Amino acid sequence: MTTHPFIPEFAILGHPNEGKSAVVSTLTENDQVRVSPVPGETTRSSSYTVYLDNTEVIRFTDTPGFQVPQQTLAWFKAFKGNPESILDDFIQTFRHDPFYADECELFRPVAAGAGIIYVVDGSRPVRDDDLAEIEILRLTGRPRMAIINSKTSQNDYSREWKNEFSKTFNAIRRFNANLAGFSERTALLESLKAIDQEWEAVLSRVISAFRSERAQRCALTAAKIVQALKKQSAILRLRPFWKTRMPEALKQHSRRRIRPRSGRLSKRCLPI
Repeated sequence: MTTHPFIPEFAILGHPNEGKSAVVSTLTENDQVRVSPVPGETTRSSSYTVYLDNTEVIRFTDTPGFQVPQQTLAWFKAFKGNPESILDDFIQTFRHDPFYADECELFRPVAAGAGIIYVVDGSRPVRDDDLAEIEILRLTGRPRMAIINSKTSQNDYSREWKNEFSKTFNAIRRFNANLAGFSERTALLESLKAIDQEWEAVLSRVISAFRSERAQRCALTAAKIVQALKKQSAILRLRPFWKTRMPEALKQHSRRRIRPRSGRLSKRCLPI
């Protein structure tokens, strides 16, 4: 497979059971991404690369959820080193500490240069842990987008989430991972272009490749439908439906039913 010199990568971050894996599965069209209603099922970061014409075009990394954001934020605020190395220093400091195991794991792709897509459930209100996570992501200094993934339609706290996100995120989008189609996927990718100007050109090529591949899919599907209709039409032209499809017993039954009804109908129509 051909490898592009620069593959844009985005780490999907958030609290447990907010829909991170569902977002990855939808964006990559990969049903092998494990999606579970049980919080904390994802314990290791897993990368999923999208290929078009055997060429890598974009990569999304599913990560564990934040477990101890308040303690992690306290460390970030107390950090006195180079801000650009804050993630590397955190991972180095706590790499053997099980208390921070999930935080170290979810920070690794971001420390390696991935952009951030932060996923929240818009059907619940903002909590203190969420504010801690938002501040942690701001302190990373990495380009970031927030996705409001409303898991139910019963409650909607989107306005509350948007008010918080508008303070620190480069882009905000509502995105239902379970219902999103092609247009929603491409619109999300278009928004990702805004979080870092250096990625704009390569993301434009990715979106163009997606649209081209989509057009090819539609043309192929239409051709197969036309071919199937032509084949069916040719079969029907060979013999009438009455002679080829209807079982003999049903034909005889229908004839017996039709004749008496015709006779009774003609009697009713006699002039008085």
